Amino acid sequence: MMLKSRKVVLVVMVLLLLAAASLTAAMMIPDADALLTKSLETLESVTDVHAVVTVNVELPEQAINGTFEVWAALNVGPNGEPGMRVQLLAADEAELAGVTAVTNGVEFWLYDPNSNTVVTGVAADMAVALAAKMAQHEGEFADWAHEYEPFDPETAAIPQTPAEAVAKLLEYVTAERNGTETVAGSNAYRLRLVPIPEKMPDEARAAGGYINLWLRSSDQLPVAIEYTKGAFGSGKAMATVAEINTGFDHALFTFVIPDGATVLQAADLMAQFEHTVKQSVEFVFFRKTPLSCRLPRR
Repeated sequence: MMLKSRKVVLVVMVLLLLAAASLTAAMMIPDADALLTKSLETLESVTDVHAVVTVNVELPEQAINGTFEVWAALNVGPNGEPGMRVQLLAADEAELAGVTAVTNGVEFWLYDPNSNTVVTGVAADMAVALAAKMAQHEGEFADWAHEYEPFDPETAAIPQTPAEAVAKLLEYVTAERNGTETVAGSNAYRLRLVPIPEKMPDEARAAGGYINLWLRSSDQLPVAIEYTKGAFGSGKAMATVAEINTGFDHALFTFVIPDGATVLQAADLMAQFEHTVKQSVEFVFFRKTPLSCRLPRR
């Protein structure tokens, strides 16, 4: 009888030790606020990133799926411009696989291997062209301007630290730890971010849903994000590879045009597109429309 009692006592003690160990481990995991703060601190330290990301979007009438490989780095261009290279590895439409976009902060290239075509241009030139295009329409939205307060960066209360940014975020959402999973070969904390209804615009409140966020446990690098339970669909982006600060060769941000490829200038395509649109409008309103119903020319 005494031997049996000792066994019971030992079993109880082992169970208590296991419970205490589990509780201690749980208490050592930072709460959601601390994890989000550390995540922003990690992002501030990033100088380059290489990732393979799978994206799945479910809309009421359409599903979009694709896998991308991404390289990005700071201080690639002569004035510190960032560089980026994105290659579509797989997609619902098989002929899109291999499409690649590259920029070194000054030039950019968009390559379609299916047609062996490269669209290229200079970022500064395109910025000037886009600014000119926007200037043509600058008065069109004047009637809407009174609905929004102008943004003044000098007076706006912009968070200055990761902790301040998280505090501002938590004015609009609640955040909680929601388990762990293996993502991109590493353990990751899963957080659930739920919008606070009274803090949301009417459209966002009507859409509903919440966000799941996965942060790698070793450094809290975001490795996946998901919007789910929304009225208009859901979407998820999850990394299968996630590497930061590896110092890879920046030659990746210069695209070598394949032999025999057709090279098109982005500025020319923009002008051609504008001309085509103008012709289409004229055809609809001044050729297809009965004379009595035509809009007057100016």
